[in-house]
Amino acid sequence: QLSGCAATGASGGSQRVAIDARPNGIAVRPADGTVFVTDDATGSILASSDGHTFAHYASIPAGPSQGNSLSQLAFVAPQTLLAERFGFGSASAIFSVGGKDQVRALTGTNPARRRLGLAVIAPGLALSTWFVKSDEQHPAQGGMSLITYDLRTEIATERDLLTGLAKPVGVAVSGKTVFVSDQANNAI
Repeated sequence: QLSGCAATGASGGSQRVAIDARPNGIAVRPADGTVFVTDDATGSILASSDGHTFAHYASIPAGPSQGNSLSQLAFVAPQTLLAERFGFGSASAIFSVGGKDQVRALTGTNPARRRLGLAVIAPGLALSTWFVKSDEQHPAQGGMSLITYDLRTEIATERDLLTGLAKPVGVAVSGKTVFVSDQANNAI
């Protein structure tokens, strides 16, 4: 289910929308309010122009020998999304989605990082939160990277900005302030 605070039901509370998916990430296109969600059940992005009816928009390929697991979405241009694949420690990736079924992988990011949070901060620049975990006996170690990318060449570079976190699952930017949620440490 999706829940939003902008739409209110008859009781004045938030309105819930049923969706036949396992949604994980969400983005709203500023130009027209179209809602996009990642669907872990199908490894795809779904879109809704009315906020109620969701349809296939694009498929993100699963990593080798892995199931579907997608993370956050973010708009980099009016018609272009970035989408992250979680990757389970061996096949994480960032994809450019330039329109319906127009998916291209960006090269140059570390595939061993389990990617979760994503925020675009400027043209060609995004923040990505991630963690690595070698086995079940070692705690996760994570951080946040600056991803510099060029959509024309599909090349990205990754530079660590923050390390020492456990499992950073989300990132948000407000003005010059960056907020990172660390699930394992129960902290922002």
